[in-house]
Amino acid sequence: MRITTDKTTMADDFEEEKIEKPSKSSVKRALEAMQTLGTKFARLPEKTLAEARLPEEVMEALRDYAKMRSFGAQRRQLQLIGQKMARLDYAQTLTEYERLTKSQTQDTAKMHAAEALRDRLIANDNALTEFVAAHPEVDASDFNRLIRAARKEAREGKPPKSARALYKKLFEML
Repeated sequence: MRITTDKTTMADDFEEEKIEKPSKSSVKRALEAMQTLGTKFARLPEKTLAEARLPEEVMEALRDYAKMRSFGAQRRQLQLIGQKMARLDYAQTLTEYERLTKSQTQDTAKMHAAEALRDRLIANDNALTEFVAAHPEVDASDFNRLIRAARKEAREGKPPKSARALYKKLFEML
């Protein structure tokens, strides 16, 4: 009777192990999700990708992908990236991707805000007064000089050197 009890216990252990093992389909879905995420990483600009906190072997594969021009080679490299990323935790990797794209989106929004403010300052005389009231730490005379020069360049059809300088100052401030 004791032997039967041991066999039953072994059978129960085997069934528990069998239940915990993921199905082939779920493994394939997980690998495909990581490959898709790897593709998203590969499409990021090089500067943004340099800030990624990924293992060196994945970063090297992503850098190699950026150098490839052949479609077939890129496809194979994306599969390799997916294989290397399959060893990583999906949630952490997705969080890292979102962190990188969020900063990129914030930079774009900051650029658009600086451009809009520059255009408003050049077009409207009262805009500088409002801007200085909102930001008392700025040098109003320097901004006024750049705005006048930008208006003059626009009237004369010259390259917008002062408008670019004004944009740079505004971008750094925001």
